[in-house]
Amino acid sequence: MANSNQQQCDLFLGTLFAGYPDDLEVEFRGLRTDGRHPWRGRSKVGAPGVQVEGLSRECDLYVGVLPRAIQKSGRDQFTHANWLWADFDLKVAPEEKIKEACEHAEVVVASGGGYHAYWRLSETMVFYNQDQRDQFQRALKKFQQNLLPGCDPVHDLARILRVPGSINHKYGTVVELVRCPGMERVF
Repeated sequence: MANSNQQQCDLFLGTLFAGYPDDLEVEFRGLRTDGRHPWRGRSKVGAPGVQVEGLSRECDLYVGVLPRAIQKSGRDQFTHANWLWADFDLKVAPEEKIKEACEHAEVVVASGGGYHAYWRLSETMVFYNQDQRDQFQRALKKFQQNLLPGCDPVHDLARILRVPGSINHKYGTVVELVRCPGMERVF
């Protein structure tokens, strides 16, 4: 594993947002356990940094899986995708089954209550219209359903997932990066 919480965060964000056009942004959100968003922030894809330890003391820290286009809103802000992703809940499936489903994932995050897994696409998908976004979303939903019954339905393009190195306040644990290019495989 990466040495520190900040190193885990930086390695994860650097991997997740590598290869996207520089004019896209990464969205971060802080979410309190009462459901309120105390803050939202954005940074450029080329430098998707966040000070994870300070921010996660008071809230759960999330990042948008897909980058956002600066001058667009709603679903139109999603113009590119480099990854497929899934969210596995330990309450729904045994850990052995989850590990089996994640076997070929390039990035795996232990979220505190389960695992997030990411599979890199062979090439960047560019969405020019709503039909292409809808088609990607349907394909992602089918991919997730085929991985493991009970996989959380997280196929929406605006999906936010936990940031490694941050604190999962629901479980009182650190969100850990357990597999990522550039680190020793431990999962």
